[in-house]
Amino acid sequence: MLSQRVGVSMMLPRNLALRHINLVARRVRLVRNQSTEVNSTPTFVHPVSRLGNELNEQLKSSTGDSNAIYTSLKDELAQLSETMKDPTLLQRSFGLNGPLVSLLRKSTAEEGSAVDPYQILNTMCQFQVARSPHFEIVLRYLLQNGSPQEVIALWVKYLETIAENPNALIQSFRNRNGNNNSHENSIALTTLAYLSLPDNKPDLNILYQILQLDKDAGQQIPFSRVSFLNDSIFSSNPDMKKIIGERLDNMLYQYISTNKDSYLRKLDKTLQPYHLQDLYQQYRSVIQVNSSSNPEVSADPEILQKFMERFVSFNKPSQAVKVFNDFKTLNSSLLSDKLLLAVAGLPAPTRQLKMDRILAIWNSVIKPATPSASSYACLLEALGISGNFFQLQNMWSKEVPESFKQDSHLRESYLSSLLRYDDKVTFNNVSDKLPEKIESIELINAVLLKMIKGNAPAEKFESFYAHQFMKSDDAENKNFERRPNIETLAIKMWANYCYAKDASTFDFLKSISQTNRNLLKVNALIEQFIQIVPSTVPIRELYKQTKDPLDSRKYGNFIGAEFEKSDGSFEVAEEIFRDFLKGSKAQTKKIDRFVIEPLIAGFCEYSIRQHDISFLLKVSTYVAFASQVGSELTYVITAKILHTIAILSRETNGKFEKSALEFINPFLQSLLDVEDFNPNSRDLDLLRKSNVTVPKELS
Repeated sequence: MLSQRVGVSMMLPRNLALRHINLVARRVRLVRNQSTEVNSTPTFVHPVSRLGNELNEQLKSSTGDSNAIYTSLKDELAQLSETMKDPTLLQRSFGLNGPLVSLLRKSTAEEGSAVDPYQILNTMCQFQVARSPHFEIVLRYLLQNGSPQEVIALWVKYLETIAENPNALIQSFRNRNGNNNSHENSIALTTLAYLSLPDNKPDLNILYQILQLDKDAGQQIPFSRVSFLNDSIFSSNPDMKKIIGERLDNMLYQYISTNKDSYLRKLDKTLQPYHLQDLYQQYRSVIQVNSSSNPEVSADPEILQKFMERFVSFNKPSQAVKVFNDFKTLNSSLLSDKLLLAVAGLPAPTRQLKMDRILAIWNSVIKPATPSASSYACLLEALGISGNFFQLQNMWSKEVPESFKQDSHLRESYLSSLLRYDDKVTFNNVSDKLPEKIESIELINAVLLKMIKGNAPAEKFESFYAHQFMKSDDAENKNFERRPNIETLAIKMWANYCYAKDASTFDFLKSISQTNRNLLKVNALIEQFIQIVPSTVPIRELYKQTKDPLDSRKYGNFIGAEFEKSDGSFEVAEEIFRDFLKGSKAQTKKIDRFVIEPLIAGFCEYSIRQHDISFLLKVSTYVAFASQVGSELTYVITAKILHTIAILSRETNGKFEKSALEFINPFLQSLLDVEDFNPNSRDLDLLRKSNVTVPKELS
């Protein structure tokens, strides 16, 4: 029993026990490092920690049921509470967090248990040891058991607990990567409960009142999380899942309609393309559902053009084109303007072909409708993206109306395109044309990047940076202060590395006041850093410092860099992959396409670039490995493999060695089993012309 092994302090006289407790903070590091010797003084263990250890032992026992453990725990908490002189000790301690999570999970999983999870949580609140993750478990339990009213009531109790003990929220559990947010999950669960109330007509204002969110302080409903939890919690109840989904779409439409600026800022702050894709699918669904019941509901062109703009910034131009095609019936000039950027980023064999696409849209769609200054800004940027620099400058000189050239957005877009895309243009070429205070973060980043590439002195770089992001003492201007985005931080990190006095002791993330804990932000920083840095030297140094925590997307980015950079090495790429395998050990679920596909794509590129079929065998190896760990390849990678085989077949006239054919033939046959995959007809024609046997069903 727990009471049989409470701890050293409980066996001492009261005054000595208190002395032990008060010395804990000063002795904890020493205690952890002391080695056990035969005649040494017994190591002091905090009573709460000892109780947590005992609770863990009982939970691991196959014979202990939740009720027995709970009864013992309640007695021990009462005894500790009476013994400790400081009444806030339990409130401030976190030694019971993990064991109590395990106890609550055990009680929710036991059928016919004599003790209810809510009862356990109530006792935890009584002794002030309840934390945010504990509420999350019980909220989910109540929701899964069809008690939405009780969920809302428990949420109110949760808010009261936070008010009494802010540590319950501030010190909420964090997973290894620091991305688990119990508070956000609890908001989402309570939102689901509200949406599942019988005969409910969702009202956004009522929900805000229930959740007690402060809109003015930027507190928002995590709609994406709500949608995810709806899919998982009600997966076995499709009718309820559908009802909640429709109500959620209605609620999200209310939010976007009344908080458009906030929603646009959310899109701007999205760090990963797959998150942006989720948001777009969600928005598209919201419009479809609400327009079917209300013909006056329509998509907002300003929001759609923001989606297109962000997809282009993530180097996903085809997704931007899809947004345009999904809503082209709107006939919006905003969408037509952004279409220029999308087609400029689409793959093409020559810059001329890219320019032809751009001008086709300009001359047939935009110019007849009288282009605006924003239209010209998109045209100039599109010419820059496509690498047509002469046409870019010619368009500015001869085609842009003089009245538009004073437009700050257009002028900054022109300067940004010159600096960002034309390697021949230097900072000195445009420095006298820059405004004192630049409005566009894109232009600021372009200037900073050009300064580093041009080996500008550290003082000059820092002066420009500080001036553009200068904090205002004027309260009215606080909302207009320019803040660095992810690209800015990546550029600053590179600059700090370049200007560091001792590169061997340089800490990348620390130099920009970031830590490894925010995995999403760090991954976004790494992606941007890899894009802007021309050499693998700093990239490899960054890899050494950010290997932990293990993450497939992060490792995939570093692998991809070894194939993309001119001084990269496929041997290093494979070494990074082996590091990942060692880190993941036997947990094959961690080994997914995000870490495998960069290797496949890289060796496909090597095969074509080096005209070397031996790299195709590397592709074969990693395709087989993906199959072995149950990782399904994307259409993009599947198409890339097919294209690689087609190109190599043309160069060899289809005369592959036996080892290559042992991969090629089964791969081509397997394409028949890839659902909804449409192989490129030109690749298939090339294979057939090279006398490679292609399944007749492929077309």
